[in-house]
Amino acid sequence: MTRGTMMALVAGSVWLTACGGAQQADNGNAAATETLPAPVTLAVAVARGIDANPAAADSILAANNLTAAGLDSLMYTIAEDSALAAAYTRATR
Repeated sequence: MTRGTMMALVAGSVWLTACGGAQQADNGNAAATETLPAPVTLAVAVARGIDANPAAADSILAANNLTAAGLDSLMYTIAEDSALAAAYTRATR
């Protein structure tokens, strides 16, 4: 994964979190018990994996059947849907 793609992923994640944070109240443990839509579950798993081990980003993407372009597309899909964006924000807090 290129440095630019990694930066885009991080920026997108920060953007989604910041935008959703302004719209959502803190729900305590609501995110822990919430059933997340499949795209959000995938995006959160990939984001957490990459956060934990940035050097393994390519392997994490491959393990989740994604490419860098596929991850970009997934993040855009989440960002364009307010319900998905809110769910992503809650899950990544």
